[in-house]
Amino acid sequence: MRGQGNENGEGCLSERGCVVGKSPAFQFYPNDWSRDLEEHPLEIEGAWIRILCKLWWSETRGQMTKTLDQWARILREKNKKTEKILQYFFKNHIADGQYLDNQNITIISRRMVRDFEISKIRQEVGKLGGNPGLKKIRENLDNQNESKSASLLLQSSSSTSIKDKRLKDKKTRVPALEKALFLDDVRLTDKQHAALFQKFGEADTQRAIEYLNNYKQSHGKKYDSDYHTILNWVIERVRENGNRPGITGSAGASTPKAGRAQSDGEPYPVDLVVTG
Repeated sequence: MRGQGNENGEGCLSERGCVVGKSPAFQFYPNDWSRDLEEHPLEIEGAWIRILCKLWWSETRGQMTKTLDQWARILREKNKKTEKILQYFFKNHIADGQYLDNQNITIISRRMVRDFEISKIRQEVGKLGGNPGLKKIRENLDNQNESKSASLLLQSSSSTSIKDKRLKDKKTRVPALEKALFLDDVRLTDKQHAALFQKFGEADTQRAIEYLNNYKQSHGKKYDSDYHTILNWVIERVRENGNRPGITGSAGASTPKAGRAQSDGEPYPVDLVVTG
């Protein structure tokens, strides 16, 4: 167990002499410090930081009452010099304070008192699991940092929304229909095959598939869409050949006949005349 300090609060280590569970450090704002004290003498800066350290360990955080002798010992100055420094604090609003009837002098750090009140509110919010009513009671200690945080959050939210939209679009894309293989080299979807059946009948559809298969195999042709190739010219060729005896679409010994030009620049496949 740590022992009790002296009357000045030096070495104040017991439950009676200081706040139990007190943080060993207080927040220091270099920007505020430089702005508030840059026009004051160096000895004033030194005296104020020494007093702030004492106010931090006060039972009433940020506020302490002592005699002039005690303040003089804290500042390591004579009483007359100490009183002059304290009056400078009060006159220039570096600290709040007052002379009491019993000759004691109270010194208050406004910033330290305010920060301590905010800290207590946050502790209560934490105990209540983040009560919305208490969360609203807060001070804006650094507007610049909060603005930057809000900007980063907005950018992150915007980026996340774009990613979510891309993922949603990807999921809603209609997948390409799988094509079934007919014979060796003709590919049609079930829907395309059914459409040919409905439009041309089973016999002509089967002959068209056979014709296209043989033509691709014998000529090494590839088409982006076998379905549209059948519609484009194969079915016409099959029906023309069906009305001519001795005509077939299969490869074999044959005599070619002249063909017409296709829309893609390729000649229509010539009729194959079986010679034997």
